[in-house]
Amino acid sequence: MGILLYSYTDFSWIILLSTLLIFLIASIFLQKKIKLKKTATALLYLIWIIIGIGVAKIHDEKHYKNHYTNFIKLEKQLIKIKITERLKPSEKYYKYYAEVTEVEQQKARGTILIYQNKKENNAFKISEKILLYENFIDLFHSKNPYEFSYANYLNKQHVYNQ
Repeated sequence: MGILLYSYTDFSWIILLSTLLIFLIASIFLQKKIKLKKTATALLYLIWIIIGIGVAKIHDEKHYKNHYTNFIKLEKQLIKIKITERLKPSEKYYKYYAEVTEVEQQKARGTILIYQNKKENNAFKISEKILLYENFIDLFHSKNPYEFSYANYLNKQHVYNQ
């Protein structure tokens, strides 16, 4: 429940930890001193939800200092990537997931989506390391309301740019 709640909100660590501490102290107090077991049980459920939010926040790579999104500039940049997975190709392009290893000679991390034109004869191989001089482009969001958004799907897979 907490992991699901995290995907719709963004809590700061201070609010998260202070709320956890307050609920934990309140549940212990209610269970030991006042003997309100149902209220204490409800507070324990809330504690587990807060722990779920914390776990989801820890696993969200975008919050790390060395995530490539912290190095993005508007102009072209020198980017080192490593191809990690080949996706289903479209009519005109091969598609890959690639791990960003460096941006402008600074160590970085994160996954991006790579398109390669099929007109180029040689497709990338898994584990191939590539040096690019490009700029990061935001993923394209669907224009029709209530339509499947491939960009939102990729964001949940921790892929934010192409």
